[in-house]
Amino acid sequence: MKPANAFLASSAGRCALLCLGLAALLLTAPSCQKVDSGDDPAAIDQGVQGKILFWQGNFMCCPVTGTKKPAARTVFFHELTNLKQAVQHGYSSFFTDIRTRLVATTNSNRMGLYQVRQEPGRYSVFVKEGQRFYANGIDDDGNIQPVQVVAGSVCILDIDITYAAWC
Repeated sequence: MKPANAFLASSAGRCALLCLGLAALLLTAPSCQKVDSGDDPAAIDQGVQGKILFWQGNFMCCPVTGTKKPAARTVFFHELTNLKQAVQHGYSSFFTDIRTRLVATTNSNRMGLYQVRQEPGRYSVFVKEGQRFYANGIDDDGNIQPVQVVAGSVCILDIDITYAAWC
């Protein structure tokens, strides 16, 4: 009989740990924090900012050959949107016919960085991919990619576009 840690020493065990770690990374909640904008006139003092990365290729295992690259995209902020208020394509992260009010849009730059000033409240965040909207997070209540803006704080929401990656 092999000891329990023999699985972790195996290639399959290392890959399983890598995928668990990746899943934990993708499911982390956004964080809000007070931000000192210093002398930067373009900095926001309240709202949402982050980085968009496009994942492509193999992130499963040994060797990992996938790439993560900054992505220039349009980001859409809707009133908090539940799964019942949009059409989801199968079990994918793609949506159409979002039936909540669009509150704001912004664009990420070629480095994937975006920011938008928002009033305090809860919003759903979508990224435009072709003719559809992409959002890869759903909370326990069925709200799509929720983010909460707190007065006087900037919420950091990094967006990983992962439909072209496998893990």
